[in-house]
Amino acid sequence: AGTAAALLVLLLDILKGTLPVLAFYLAGSSCDPAYRWALMLTAVAAVAGHIFPVYLSFRPSGKGVATAFGCFLVLAPRAALGALALYILVTACWRKSSLGSLSAALALLPAVWIETRDGIMALGALISVVLIFYRHAGNIGRLLRGNEPSLHDRHPPPSDRV
Repeated sequence: AGTAAALLVLLLDILKGTLPVLAFYLAGSSCDPAYRWALMLTAVAAVAGHIFPVYLSFRPSGKGVATAFGCFLVLAPRAALGALALYILVTACWRKSSLGSLSAALALLPAVWIETRDGIMALGALISVVLIFYRHAGNIGRLLRGNEPSLHDRHPPPSDRV
């Protein structure tokens, strides 16, 4: 459907994580452990709900990367932005979005811990990363076999023919 549609879907997927977590974040007190657990569960539910949507009878749909980014943009913004930077770097170097996504997800784990020093938030990151890796199982297999399509393969340059 084109670049504009892809960017709109990306933005909506990010907001799918950002909005519920932000709403919950603004409503509570981070000093209360019960609140932090509920906040983390809100983030994990947003990622899991994106991957296994109710309206598709819980059949796997999205990969959860953009939604997780949106969640952790609220919970650990420096960690999320660092993971985004790594995604951009790896994707630009190897031209494989899945490799960038997996690298960013792995980097998110220690980055959340370093930023927050909160085991509850780190657990939320771990669960999110496990879900992301689960959804990327096919991509991981193709990466290991060396036949994962590159970004160039997905979007070939326009033909010179008229």
